[in-house]
Amino acid sequence: MSLALIPQPKKCKNIQGYCILPSRLSIGVPDYKWVGAARLVQDHLAGSRILAAASGVSYEILFVKNAKLEVEGYRLGIGGSKKQHVIIEAATQRGAFWGAQTFVQILRQSAGGKMPCMQIDDSPDFADRGFYYDVARGRVPTRSRFEEMIRLLSSYKINHLQLYIEHTFSFRAHPSIGNGANPLTAEDILALDDYAAKYMIELVPSLSTFGHLASVLKHPEFHHLAEDFGKGNYHETDGMSEHALNNIGWSLSPANPKSYEFLDSLFAEFLPLFRSNRFNVCCDETYDLGCGQSYALAQKIGKGELYVRHLLRLYELCGKYGKRMMFWGDIIRKYPELIIKLPKDVIVLDWGYDYNHRFSTIKDFAKSKLPFMACPSTSSYVAFFPRIPQSRANIHGFADAAKKNAALGILNTEWGDRGHFNFMECSWTETAYGAEHSWNTGAELTHFTERFAGEFLKLGKGAAAAAKAIDRLGEISFHSTPGFYQSVWYHLFFEKSNSVLF
Repeated sequence: MSLALIPQPKKCKNIQGYCILPSRLSIGVPDYKWVGAARLVQDHLAGSRILAAASGVSYEILFVKNAKLEVEGYRLGIGGSKKQHVIIEAATQRGAFWGAQTFVQILRQSAGGKMPCMQIDDSPDFADRGFYYDVARGRVPTRSRFEEMIRLLSSYKINHLQLYIEHTFSFRAHPSIGNGANPLTAEDILALDDYAAKYMIELVPSLSTFGHLASVLKHPEFHHLAEDFGKGNYHETDGMSEHALNNIGWSLSPANPKSYEFLDSLFAEFLPLFRSNRFNVCCDETYDLGCGQSYALAQKIGKGELYVRHLLRLYELCGKYGKRMMFWGDIIRKYPELIIKLPKDVIVLDWGYDYNHRFSTIKDFAKSKLPFMACPSTSSYVAFFPRIPQSRANIHGFADAAKKNAALGILNTEWGDRGHFNFMECSWTETAYGAEHSWNTGAELTHFTERFAGEFLKLGKGAAAAAKAIDRLGEISFHSTPGFYQSVWYHLFFEKSNSVLF
C-alpha cells in the first residue's frame, strides 16, 4: 500500500502485515495535556473513548511520554508485535499532536480501516513553521473559512499563522479605517486565536506600520500623517522609484511625532487580542521615505538612519504591549552598517519571491547575529493558479539556505496583489509544499504533486492523472512575457480598460 503523507516523514519503516482497529476502542493518554492529540484521533474514530493510561491495562491506541525524543518529534508505531495497537510516543503534547496528525492521514487513506504496519520516526527541521495570508487586498475570508484554513495548516504541521492587515480591522477609535472593507473585528481575532491554539498554531499579529498604508492615509483625517502631501510636495531623491511618484500617501511619516501617537492608538486596540508574544510590524517597501515630510531630516542623517529610528520607536511600542518585534528585511538589507543598532531580539523576515532569488544572501542576517526567518511565496499573486515552477524553486531554495544558516524557520507567504483574485483553494498545492519544506527539507520532490492529489484531494488511483493536470496548470500560469508584472494572464483578463498592453 502506497501512502501519500504530507509532510513526508523523516524515517518510515514498513513492517509486514496490517492492523485493523476494532469498532469500539480506547485511547490512553498520560495526562490531560495530551487530550488535544487524543481528540484529534477520536474525531476520526466513531465509538472511541479517551482514558487515562494506567499500567497493566491495554489500549488500542496509546500515547506514551518519551523524554528522549525531540521537542516536537514523535514516534508512531502501527501494529508490529501488537498488531491491534497503535502507539504514539512523544516528549511533549505538541509532538504527540503532530504524531496524531500523521496517524489521521494514514487512517484516512486506509480502506476499511486496514492500516499497513509500520514505524515512523519524525521531527521537524525548523521549530517555527509559518504561513502568511493576505487579507488586505480585497479578500477577507469568513470566520468559518479561517477555521478551515487553520485545520488544514495544522494537518500539515504548520504552527504559526499571520494575517496581513493594512486597513481590514475594525478600530473603534478610528472607524473610517475599515469602513466598507468587511474588516475583522476584535471578536473575530479572539475566536480565531482560541481556535488556532486548539490546533497548536500561534496566531501572530501583523499590521502595516510604515509603508503600504495608502488604504489608511487616504482618509482626510490622516493626511497630515502621510510622508507626502501630494505630487507637488515630493522631493525627488536618489533611489526614488516610479512607484513612489504614482502612489501618493504610501508611507507614514517618521518625521511627524503624531505618527507614533496614532500607531499607539492602533496597537492598544489590536495587540491585546493575541496571546502570542510576537508582532510583525512589516515596514517593507517604504518607497517614498525621505521624499516628503521627512526630506530635511533624511538629508541630514540619511534615509537608512531615518528608517532605523522608526524601527526603534516601534520596538519601544512593542515592548509597551509585551510583544517581540518582527519586520520584513528588504530595507535594512540596503544599510548593513546600521544593523548593529537594532536590538538583538528583533526577528528579521528575509523575503524574495523569484525562482532565481539569491538565497545565499540570507547568510547576511546570520552574520548579524539577529534571529531571522526565510519567507518564500506560493507565487499565486496576480494569477489564477500558482506559478508552480517559480514557487517550488523559491520555497526549496529558501528552505535549503535557511537550514544551512540556522534560521528560526520558514514563513511561507500567500499574497493578493491587485485584488486577490487568486483563490485560496488553488494555492493549497504550494501551501502544502511550503509546509513540507518547513518540516523536512530533505523530502522527495519529484512526486510531491501526486502525493498532494492523493492526500489533499483524496483521489487514490486517480492521483497521478490529477498531478499531471495540476503541474500543467502551474506551468501555464508561470508563462509571461517581458514587460509584464509576473503574469501575462492578469494583464489580459484584469487590466484596467484604459491600459496600454502592447
